[in-house]
Formats: sequence, structure tokens, C-alpha cells
Amino acid sequence: MRIGEMAETTGVSARMLRYYEKLGLIEPGARTSAGYRIYDDADLERVFHIEGLRGLGLSLTEVKSALDDPDHRIAEVIDELIAESRARLREEKRLFEQLLAVRGSDVTDWRAALNVMNLLKNLRSHDPAARQDSALRLAPAAHPRMVARSAIAEKDLNVAGALSWSMLQAGDVALEEVSRALASADKEVRMRAVRILAEAAARTTAGTKQSERSEEIFEHLRGALDDEDTDIRAVAALSLGERGVLVAFDELLRMIVDGDHDVQASEVLAQSPSWHEAALDTIGALLNDDRTQEQRARLVQALAEFEDSDELLLVLLDDPTPVVALTAKAIVRTRGNMP
Repeated sequence: MRIGEMAETTGVSARMLRYYEKLGLIEPGARTSAGYRIYDDADLERVFHIEGLRGLGLSLTEVKSALDDPDHRIAEVIDELIAESRARLREEKRLFEQLLAVRGSDVTDWRAALNVMNLLKNLRSHDPAARQDSALRLAPAAHPRMVARSAIAEKDLNVAGALSWSMLQAGDVALEEVSRALASADKEVRMRAVRILAEAAARTTAGTKQSERSEEIFEHLRGALDDEDTDIRAVAALSLGERGVLVAFDELLRMIVDGDHDVQASEVLAQSPSWHEAALDTIGALLNDDRTQEQRARLVQALAEFEDSDELLLVLLDDPTPVVALTAKAIVRTRGNMP
């Protein structure tokens, strides 16, 4: 077929077909005696192939490389394009969220709108100082989801602290966003979420509204006690334990036995009057169970945090396990209560 017929069949203009030829993308199989191009079925297939690759977003240079490479795999090109498309969608989503946030900020002029936009942009800056500054200057209640998502993604501890403060000011929407992250498949995301909730729990104060929010935060932290990761459970247990929430009791004892933040767990158990006596009794019972030498040593060390543990410690002075007896003796001697 001649170039006019080729253009009509493929939908590619004759001018573009000539340009493809100039770039070396196609080479007509033959010419008439008058020099007119003659295209065959192989040329037709190649033009469709070119248009297909262009339709996927490839440049003509990339199309030529793909066609010239005998090992070229269209699936790999599609995978790359999918990755690029996802990145563009993420950026579009961020812009969309920023625009919604600006609209919800009740700004009344362009100067105020640009200020809000800059603050939101700085939340994603590579500079921790810029992120922290934005976290402290933003009106959190106007951007609750963005503040929460930024807090969950933040790895710098100082910035994370500022964002945790902002999240507490942002209200229930931000709290709901952070609590959702506790169900993430990513351990690091869950850890950041539980730390934010622990920080929020520490900052809540007395008052009707704050009390309601505290209970909601505690409920999320209780859920984190079931996490498969021991470090996440430890953060939740220590936060709840410091506020005397009984559900953390068993996890704190496990932490002592297993050597998982055992010193902090011991301090928390000893400081809470609501379970002080029960903790002493349980530690005594655990010492008489079939425990390893290391576990019994940690349990004795925990007794150092209990001021009224002398009676139990005196019994342990004659314990057959040397490390247990020596630890008990050292604690009693420090207190000046050696018999």
C-alpha cells in the first residue's frame, strides 16, 4: 500500500509517517519505479507497535530503543510506567489535599492563602527544622488529617514531638487518623503511631473534654497491647501503666521476666498504688516458679523499686541461686537493713 492508504489504515498522518522514517523507526519495504513508498503488512504492524508504545507514554527516542532491542520486554516498560503514574498520582493527591486544607482554613486573601500553602509545603521539607516550624505554626484544627499523616510519617524525634503536640490540638479527626495507623502492616508505622498516642496521653490534662479524649487514647493503647511486636506492646504498656490502667499489669510483668525494658517496667509497677501490693505478691510467686536464672535475677532487681520489699528480699538472702542471693543482699545493704 502507498503512504496515503497507510495513513488512512493506521490513523497516522503521512507527514508523521515520513517523520518516523526519518528517525529510522520504519523503513518501507519497497518503492515504485517513480520512487513512491510501498508499505507491506510488516510495516503496518510496526506502525501499530510504535503507536502502542507512544500511547503508553514513551518518547520517540524510547520507542526506537525498545524496537531496536531484541530483548525488549513490554511488561517491564509497563511496570516502569505504572511506577511513574503512581508517583504522579501521589503528588496530585498531595496537591489536592493542600488545596482542600487551604479552602478549609477560612483564608480571606491571597497573602494568607500563600502563607498556609507554604506551611503545608514545609511539612514535607527535607529540613527537620522547617518541618518542626510548620508543625508549631500551623492551625492544627484546620488541617487535622494532614497533621496526623505528617506525624505518622515523621522519623525525626524532635519534629515528631512537635507534630504530636499539634495532633493533640487538632482534635478527634487527627486522633482517628493516627489510630488507623495501628493496623498498618508496616511495623515502623505502627511504632510511630503508638508513640504519638503515648505522647498524647502524657499531655492530656484534667477536664471534661480532655478526660473524654484521654479515655479514647487509652482505648487505642489497649488495642496496641495485642500487637505482635514486643517493642510496640512495651510502649503501650508503659504509657498505660504510668496512668495506672490495670490492663497493662500483665504486660509489664512479662517485660520484667523477658528483659524487655524491664527497668522501666519495674519503676512503673512500683509507682502505681492501685496495684502495688498485687505486683509484689506476683513477683514473689514468679520467683518461686520454674524460671531461668536470668529471669529470677531480673525479678529480684525489680524489687529494688519497691520500698516495702524488704521482707521478700530477706528470704532471698539464702536463695540457692548465687546471682539471686547476691542481688538481694546488695539491695538490702543499700537500704541499711542487713540483719
